[in-house]
Amino acid sequence: MWGINGGHGKTYASFKVYRGLAEGGYGTLDKSSGDVKVTKGNSQYSLAGAMYGVYKDGALVTEFETDASGHGSTADKLPNGTYTVKEITAPAGYELSDEALTVTVKGADASVDATDQPITVKLTVVKQDSETLEATPQGGASLDGATYEATYTYDGTTKTVEGTTEGSQIVFDEIPLGKITVKETSAPEGYLPDTKTHEFTVSADMTDQTIAVFELTPSDEFTEQVKRGDLELVKVGSGDYSRLGNVPFKVTSKTTGESHIIVTDANGYGSTASSWNAHTFNTNAGTSESGIWFGSYEPDNNKGALVYDAYTVEEQRCDDEADRDLIPAFDVTVYKDSVKIDLGTLVNSEGPKIGTTATDADDEDHEAVADEDVTINDVVTYTNLTPGKEYKLAGKLIDKKTGEAVLIDGEEPVSEATFTPASANGSETVTFKFNGIELSEHDVVVFENLTSGDVEVAAHTGIDDEGQTVKLVLMTPEIGTTAADADDGDHEAAADSSVAINDEVSYSGLTPGKEYTLTGTLMDKETGKPVQIDGKDLTSTVAFTPEKSSGTVTVTFEFDGTSLDGHDVVVFESLKQDGVEVASHADIDDEGQTVKLTSPDSPKPTPSESGKGSLPKTGDDLPILPIALLVASTACGATALVLTRRRSSDDPDSATSDDGEVEA
Repeated sequence: MWGINGGHGKTYASFKVYRGLAEGGYGTLDKSSGDVKVTKGNSQYSLAGAMYGVYKDGALVTEFETDASGHGSTADKLPNGTYTVKEITAPAGYELSDEALTVTVKGADASVDATDQPITVKLTVVKQDSETLEATPQGGASLDGATYEATYTYDGTTKTVEGTTEGSQIVFDEIPLGKITVKETSAPEGYLPDTKTHEFTVSADMTDQTIAVFELTPSDEFTEQVKRGDLELVKVGSGDYSRLGNVPFKVTSKTTGESHIIVTDANGYGSTASSWNAHTFNTNAGTSESGIWFGSYEPDNNKGALVYDAYTVEEQRCDDEADRDLIPAFDVTVYKDSVKIDLGTLVNSEGPKIGTTATDADDEDHEAVADEDVTINDVVTYTNLTPGKEYKLAGKLIDKKTGEAVLIDGEEPVSEATFTPASANGSETVTFKFNGIELSEHDVVVFENLTSGDVEVAAHTGIDDEGQTVKLVLMTPEIGTTAADADDGDHEAAADSSVAINDEVSYSGLTPGKEYTLTGTLMDKETGKPVQIDGKDLTSTVAFTPEKSSGTVTVTFEFDGTSLDGHDVVVFESLKQDGVEVASHADIDDEGQTVKLTSPDSPKPTPSESGKGSLPKTGDDLPILPIALLVASTACGATALVLTRRRSSDDPDSATSDDGEVEA
C-alpha cells in the first residue's frame, strides 16, 4: 500500500500489483529458397502457399500457411511448451521438405527459419537417325560428336551451356524450371545439321514435389538425316572401247558389310540414282533395271541410294567377260549429301587365257595304249598372267563319248600344278597317270581351269578340241625272246644228252587277268626247219595269266642234243589267247634267239697266253710219240659219241606230242 498526496487536502491510496508470467505466444516461420540462383527471377518458384503443421507430442495442434515473403504464423497463441513444425505442402517449384523443426514457446512468440530446395530439370538429348528413329547410326556415320547448346534463366539472367553427344546422348542437368531452348551447333559425322530450335517448358505444376529432379527426355525430337549419295560408271572393253552391257559390279559397305549389285545396261552405263532406276522398283534384284538401296529404312526416291560410308567396288565375272581381266577392286567414299559420284570409264584389259595340247608321254602323239600305266602330258600355254602372282592349274579328263568325267575305280583322275610365272606368257605341264585298260577305244579330252586364289581366271574346256584329245587304243600284244644255255646263261650249249635252253620271253600289251598260252618251237638255223627229235618237232608250251600288261615268262626246252652238234638252234615263240595267235617272234637271224650247240668235248675258248697255244710251225722239233697217242685217243672219242647219239634216238621212252611234236 502506498499513498499519494493529491493536494487540496486530498490523499490517494496507492498499491503494487504482482502478476505471474504471460501465458503462451504465437509460432512464426520464415521460409527461404535453398538455391537462390536457381529461383531468382523465375516465376515458376514461389514461397507463398507452403502449408506447415504444428505438432505437440505427435498430435496436430494447428496449421498455418506462408505468404509471398515466405513468412507464416499461427492464427492463435500457443500455450507455453515445445512444439514440432513440419511442412505439409511445399510451395510451387519446391521439393517438399521432410525436416522437423523444433520451437519452444515461453510466454512470448517463438520463431523458426525453414529452407526448401528448388526442383530442377535434367534434360537428356537423345540423338536419333531420322530414317530409322533409332539411336544407332547408319553406315559409316556417327551420332556421337554432335554439339548442342541449352539456354535457360539462371540467377535472374539468361544462361547458355554446351554439351557433346556421347553414346548418342547429352545430359544437361540442374536447369531451373521454366523455358529451355536447345539448338545444335555442330552436326555429327555423316549427318546433315539439325536446324530446328527445340523449345521446352517445364512448369511447377508438372512436377512431383516429392522428387527433387524433373527428368525430361523428349521422344523422337532430336532426329537427324544421314547423308546419302549415288554412284555411276561406264564399262568398256580395251582396244575398241566397245560398251559392255550386263556387267555386274558388287558394291559393299566397308562398315556394315551390306552389299548390292549394280548391272550395266546395253550401253555399258550403270547408276544407283533414282533418276536412272527408281530405288523403289525391283529393289536390289541385281538386274540392269533394278533400283538400289542401302540401309534399313524403306527406299525413298528423293534420296541417294548409298548412306555415308566407304565402299568397295568389285567387278564380277560374267559370260560377256569370260576372256577379259577383271578390273581390280577399288574403294570409293560417299561423304556428301545428294552428290552422284562419277567413277569414270572402267576399261577391261585382255584377261588371262590358256590353251592346251595333250599327248601321250611315250611318243608325244595323240594316241596312247590303253594299258594300266597311261601317262598323258598336257602342255598348257598361258598369256596375260600377272608375273609374281601365284596361279593354279587344275585339269581333269573327260570322256568325249559321254561328255562326263572319266572315272577310274570310282574316282576322277585329276592333276594340278601350282606355279608363279616370271613373265605374263609361258607354259606349264600338267601330267595325268592312270590305269587306262577300261578306256580302250575311248577318246579322252583334257579340261583345264586356271585360278588365282579362289577365283577362276581362265578355262579351256573344248570337248571337240583335237589338241586336247588323246585316243586310247587297244593294246597290241608284242613279245620278244632271249634264248640262253640254262647252265651258264650264254648263247652256247654242249650238244650232249641233256641240253637245257631257257627262252626268256618279254611281253607287252596283254590284258591282265586273261590266260595266255606261249608255245616255243626250236628251229634249226641251217635248214630253217623245226628241230625234230624222233621225227617230231621240238616244242615247249607255258600257260600263264599276267597281272600286268607287260612282263616276262620263261619257256624251257630240255632235250637230247647229241645229234645237233655244230648246229645253231633258234627259238620261235607264238602267243595265243583263246586259241588265237595274238603275237609271235620268229626271226631266224635273231642272235638273241639263237643258241649254238657245240661238241661237249670242245673246250670253250680262253684268251691265249703269250708264246703258248700257237700251232706248230714248219721246221719245229715235235715229240712224235705224244702226238700219235693224242690222235689215237681222239678217234676213240669220236666213235663213242656216234654210238651215244644212235642209242638216244633209239630210246623207246622219248616223249612225242600227238601232232608230231616233241615236248621239251
